[in-house]
Amino acid sequence: TEFLNKKTDLMMWKQANRHRRAVTKQIIRDSDSGAGQSLDFDGIPLSCRSMGYLLPGGHELLKDVSLEVPQGKIVAVVGPHGSGKNTLLRIIAHQLFPNIGDVFVPSHLRLLHVRRHAQILDRTMLQNLTLGCPSAEPPDLDRPKAILKELLLEKYWQEVEAETSGAVRKQESKQWFKSMTHSEQNLFGLARAFTMNPEVMILDSPCMHYQEAVAKQVEDLL
Repeated sequence: TEFLNKKTDLMMWKQANRHRRAVTKQIIRDSDSGAGQSLDFDGIPLSCRSMGYLLPGGHELLKDVSLEVPQGKIVAVVGPHGSGKNTLLRIIAHQLFPNIGDVFVPSHLRLLHVRRHAQILDRTMLQNLTLGCPSAEPPDLDRPKAILKELLLEKYWQEVEAETSGAVRKQESKQWFKSMTHSEQNLFGLARAFTMNPEVMILDSPCMHYQEAVAKQVEDLL
């Protein structure tokens, strides 16, 4: 009962999504009132306006953050330890919410926050790889297979082939990740994100702790 009665961020999520829709609609209205020009939805930037964030206890970690990022760009957030890089990314991803100002991501864009350490679900490899993808149709296996190959995880594809062919029992098909190293599990988390292919992907230190050759593969895939 205590757990079920804990506060959630549901209302803040609703407020953030309503803000995204309202701002997007206003941009559309402003475009319609222009000189007969159609709106380029891919031209609507992501932005922060005078955004600030306080840590518990009142310490001001982020103050008056304003930025604008065009769609289709790769942007790196750099700075010293403790300067708020991870917090900024989590705010943009709607994992945290600012105390002042606002963050705007056009409402037609899907957001995905990819943590540094992957969370592997107690499901089959294919179910993990296609998590977040539309499930109305059978998954396209060519895409995740190609992504695993790019991330040097192709040897694990035999698990998917065994699963789809019925060569392993359902319970056995959930044991695949136990043979992976910690780095391979994190790479698998990236593979899952690339399989979902969201319009906005927010990654926390995606190349950290990898050897140079593996980090290069990640950068090339990005």
